[in-house]
Amino acid sequence: MLVTFERLIAIKYAMRYSNVVTHNKLKIAVLAIWIIGFVCGTLCVLKMYLALNCIKSLISISCIVLVAFAYVILYHETRRHRRKIKTQQLPQEEVERSTKESKALKTTVFVVSAVIVSLLPAGFCFIGLATGLFDTCPIDESIWQTCSILNSFVNPLIYCRRQNEMRKFVFKIVK
Repeated sequence: MLVTFERLIAIKYAMRYSNVVTHNKLKIAVLAIWIIGFVCGTLCVLKMYLALNCIKSLISISCIVLVAFAYVILYHETRRHRRKIKTQQLPQEEVERSTKESKALKTTVFVVSAVIVSLLPAGFCFIGLATGLFDTCPIDESIWQTCSILNSFVNPLIYCRRQNEMRKFVFKIVK
């Protein structure tokens, strides 16, 4: 979610990006995520599963809605940039920056899609448990945990495929 909103700010507010996304603000955002993770871990240790499932469901739903909203905005911004490039003679620097941002957006879409797909089984269980639809998760715990962990395997593959520098680095190590 943080990566998506960082891309949103970079594309939508390109001129103000360096003022909006600062090192300190990034530290605060990451700290907030760690605190949420700590609270969820504490609730799990204290066996407060109802509260934990409610928090996880709330976080999952809000993340999905906010990321979807961000991608709608990003899609419209990249279309606006493309139309502007086609209709106006923009400086080469502007065209290159827009192309680079578009490629970064596509990579981010792939990464977030992989996260969503890998977390679908876990999200299905947490939402079903929190809403009272299920008494126990219908998906075996080892299966949804494996799906969740597979995201860590898929992300480097996506970046390797999408970034030329990464491919060169990986294939240099292999040789």
